[in-house]
Amino acid sequence: MRRQTMTNLNDNLAAGENKRKLDYLNSLQYPIVMERRNNNFYLIITELSLIAVNSDLKAAYGELNEKKEKLFKDALECGAGDTITLPNKLHRKVGVSNHLMIFVYKTLIACLLGALLLVAGISWIKDTASSSIGTVSGSIVSKITKKVEIYANEPDDIKQEKAARLHNILNGLSPYIREFQSAFKDKLEQKK
Repeated sequence: MRRQTMTNLNDNLAAGENKRKLDYLNSLQYPIVMERRNNNFYLIITELSLIAVNSDLKAAYGELNEKKEKLFKDALECGAGDTITLPNKLHRKVGVSNHLMIFVYKTLIACLLGALLLVAGISWIKDTASSSIGTVSGSIVSKITKKVEIYANEPDDIKQEKAARLHNILNGLSPYIREFQSAFKDKLEQKK
């Protein structure tokens, strides 16, 4: 006796759940294709494969709604409610949100990978540059030091000759230097 009561309770719960699902399915707006041929109205819901034909438009619409409700009730009663095709508009919304989430995840992953590569690249450049600069600057300093020592140990007449050559080089460069000075003067005056 107790088993029948539990079964009845489960049936009542299932019936209430089906009623809620049926109300939801009936509230969905399926697009209806209407065609008129030979004084008849053909109303079609393509997603549900339902067709109603009648010479009166209101009667055809009522028939179509009855067929739709019967389809929903039958599907829910046999436990196949999840197989009912939803309107395309709803499919697109779900599809877009899923695609959008996938896009967001991929973008975040790409940004994280980019940041990791950037950090690794910066540290590699920093290490390479600091070791290269240290080597280059050390060799430049040693070359300059050697040249200064050679110059300091040279006789005065050779020093005078080198100074005269340097003076001639600077005189040859003076028109270019004046040109740069005038360009920079103009820019400095514009800033003031």
